[in-house]
Amino acid sequence: MLASSTSIVWADLPKLPVTIPGVPDDVAFLGVVGIGAFLVLLLLFTMLRRGKKVDPEGGLGEDLSTLPPAPKGQRHYQLFIMNQPARLRLVVIAPVGKKTVGKVDSALEQIFRGLGEVSFDDKPRVRIWPAQLSTTGFAPTFFRLTKSPDADGRPSRFVLLAGPARAGSMPVLLALVVEVSELSKLGKMTMTETQWGEVLRVENA
Repeated sequence: MLASSTSIVWADLPKLPVTIPGVPDDVAFLGVVGIGAFLVLLLLFTMLRRGKKVDPEGGLGEDLSTLPPAPKGQRHYQLFIMNQPARLRLVVIAPVGKKTVGKVDSALEQIFRGLGEVSFDDKPRVRIWPAQLSTTGFAPTFFRLTKSPDADGRPSRFVLLAGPARAGSMPVLLALVVEVSELSKLGKMTMTETQWGEVLRVENA
């Protein structure tokens, strides 16, 4: 009974306008239906991918409590911030426009003499952000995405600096986190291109 019902259903199906030599009409029809279903699913998948929003800040957050301690042992250079001894613990650098940053330590040395050498000694965590559309929005974004173990406005051993800089002739955006030897109220400092040399100092250790 079931087989005859099935044969009646197939008999009632419309004939394909184009037949495939050597292939039964029923099989050819199923093939066309399968290809059509595949194309519909492919179209839906493509539309869903196009509609999927990409978070431009995904993966850019930093938790300062997870930073490893500064390495011990002999150092060749000592970093100071506002005359306080400090260790460089985090470097975030981003290009402006389509140019690439290149070697980070070389860029740091061009931005501020001795800073690249300090990075060799202190071995900070280094992050290269994608090119930024807004130079003025870089510092607030960095401050917002960087979580400190200390409450805002309270003395902390971490000082955050961020703003535009210039590596030779190339403009970049730079953010540093330095760890000072004593609790500091410096907190978060928004920098200009010329202020890096006013706030930081590097001396032979």
